[in-house]
Amino acid sequence: MKKKTRHRGNENVFVVAPCAGVTPLPTRRIFVRFTNEPVPPKFAQIYIVDPEMQQRAERRRGIFADLESGTLLDIEQMMAEHNPFAQQFLNYAEKLRADRAEGKDVVDLVYRLHEKKSNPRTHNLPTVSEVGATLIEDGNLDSPRDILLWAKDHRLLRLFETNPMYDPLQYPLLLPHGDLGWTFTDEYADNIERRSKREMSLREHVAYRLFQKVDDESALHQGGRLFQQYCVDQRAKCEQEQLRWIASHQAELRADQYRGVQDALLNEATTVLNEGEGLLTEYDRETGTLQHPDGDQRRPDHFLNQIGKRIVLPSTHSGSPRAMYKSYQDSMAIVREYGKPDVFVTMTCNPTWEEIEEKIPEPNQSAQDRPDIVARVWQQKLSELLKDLDEGVLGRVMARIYVVEFQKRGLPHAHILVILADEDKPRRREIIDKLVSAELPDADVNPQLYETILTSMMHGPCGAANPNSPCMKDGKCTKGYPKPLVEVTQGNVNGFPVYRRRRRPPGVLKLKGREYDNATINQWVVPYNPYLSQKYNCHINVEVCTALTAVKYLY
Repeated sequence: MKKKTRHRGNENVFVVAPCAGVTPLPTRRIFVRFTNEPVPPKFAQIYIVDPEMQQRAERRRGIFADLESGTLLDIEQMMAEHNPFAQQFLNYAEKLRADRAEGKDVVDLVYRLHEKKSNPRTHNLPTVSEVGATLIEDGNLDSPRDILLWAKDHRLLRLFETNPMYDPLQYPLLLPHGDLGWTFTDEYADNIERRSKREMSLREHVAYRLFQKVDDESALHQGGRLFQQYCVDQRAKCEQEQLRWIASHQAELRADQYRGVQDALLNEATTVLNEGEGLLTEYDRETGTLQHPDGDQRRPDHFLNQIGKRIVLPSTHSGSPRAMYKSYQDSMAIVREYGKPDVFVTMTCNPTWEEIEEKIPEPNQSAQDRPDIVARVWQQKLSELLKDLDEGVLGRVMARIYVVEFQKRGLPHAHILVILADEDKPRRREIIDKLVSAELPDADVNPQLYETILTSMMHGPCGAANPNSPCMKDGKCTKGYPKPLVEVTQGNVNGFPVYRRRRRPPGVLKLKGREYDNATINQWVVPYNPYLSQKYNCHINVEVCTALTAVKYLY
């Protein structure tokens, strides 16, 4: 039953499109389909995307085709008895039945994502099945996110996302008793002292909801994919709330300094920009080309045919172009003071960590169903890793730079650049071999490390064995696998070290359902540090840095 929580939740939701079963289901009614049309924006331009429901629609089975009618009737009866909104509003199932009784067509719509070629590591498509939100960026940051609902007397009502009834109407299965959500007037309890403010922000309210209380078997945390949708939706609400605040406080942010009207009047050039060019291309992550958003360069708004009121995102807004540029500047200032990075460490969360699995006792739940637990355990592990680095696991640290990414691959990971003291810099073969290994360890001497490397540090398969692997481009692996077998480490070959990868005894090694030649299996090992891999039991790629481009890679 828990595997279909989003399907059952969509049956009982009070606020979806009235005459179409949409897959992925739009959680807001969207009237403006194309954002560049000369019409004012209406309603929120946001979709919740669930690949599993997408596949069901593509098979033409319908979004509610395999739901048990008896279970649905039991849920409807329970909602009618206990949910105060069930007596006032029509849910989607009731509206669907009414439309069918009137002979109206109910169509499954499929929402497709298309990859954007620019900045591939930022705009690439998801590669795992997880719930996500797609927000249409049209420059109207302060546009309202309305939802529609139908009263029992067939009146059509509109509700803004900051209304406390938004959450119980949108997620009746997670909040079956109609518990109200956040609104602007929420305050902290009187017994909480030493606070500079009494008002509770939306982010703080969501954090309180997500923190599971002791001995609290809340329906919220049992929601499976519906809980994933709830988390994504709440994060989207927080983002929209921040953007609305920025849009309404442009004077305090001194945005008039950025609008460039005077520059446009003085600029004789009237070059028309191609589609896709604009503020976000001020920094090209792929090529490392930088252009300061407030510099003397000709920006799009410096042309007369591009003038208009635009909302300026300050550097304090995480993820904005100015925030990325400021972080890059700070990182380069560190490099200028302490020298170029020596070691590049990439750590990825392991969903099978003991700390995660023991906090998810439900047999039908996985780490994907509990992003709250995954995020907390991940943060603790990352903090411990940073502490280890500072204490000199890889050598005496002069400085470090790191970023955390939540990729569209299901799990968070961190990129860490470490600048070491002169005596520990990996300039000699002996130091490189001490820091980095690219070979399978001895299974008899260290079985735990051997298992970690086999499960977390093997690349591929790619190449002829798997030409559709994400790392493949033009018939070749972009990461250079399989690597060459060499007896000794070579410190600098075309600007990169070649790690020792010796030939193993002949035989067959079975891995991920495939058979590998044991003699050449080291060609597929991702470089790692034995101590860190053994301690953290996850993917921790450790490489020797040779160029400043590693700093650009972070941003």
